Amino acid sequence: MSFYIGIDPGLSGAYCVMCADGTLRVGDLPLVEYAVGKKKRHRLDARTLAHVLDGMLEVSVVIEDVHSMPGQGVSSTFGFGRATGVIEGVVATLNYPYRFVTPQRWKKAMDIPKDKDAARLAVIQRYPEAAEYLTLKKHHNRAEAVALADWLRKELA
Repeated sequence: MSFYIGIDPGLSGAYCVMCADGTLRVGDLPLVEYAVGKKKRHRLDARTLAHVLDGMLEVSVVIEDVHSMPGQGVSSTFGFGRATGVIEGVVATLNYPYRFVTPQRWKKAMDIPKDKDAARLAVIQRYPEAAEYLTLKKHHNRAEAVALADWLRKELA
């Protein structure tokens, strides 16, 4: 059976594993907390992500191809880039074929609105089986991961 994995990268990112039979597994990207002085910070937990994604056959992965935005701080841009690199490294280590796609390309193909909550609601309407994972406004990254996985499924059909 084939599996399609969509990943919306970043520290608040998410993943969706979509099985060819339509079943889904959706979650937030795993983080690990660490201290810098008295401040608590987060990084993507590569080991846990590898465990979450490992063990499937006939897997294809798509990672949203995003970049820093004007006005983003240096620290947040660095963290975002680091998280994206960890995702690519984990997927490559698992020997899964992967590709990147820009948000503009996949959202246009899937008719997903740019507004984050509107996108979440559109995904719930299209994929009722995903609704349990998308109950809060902050779950817009999960919604995008679901739509990314389905975009990949359709691309490879």
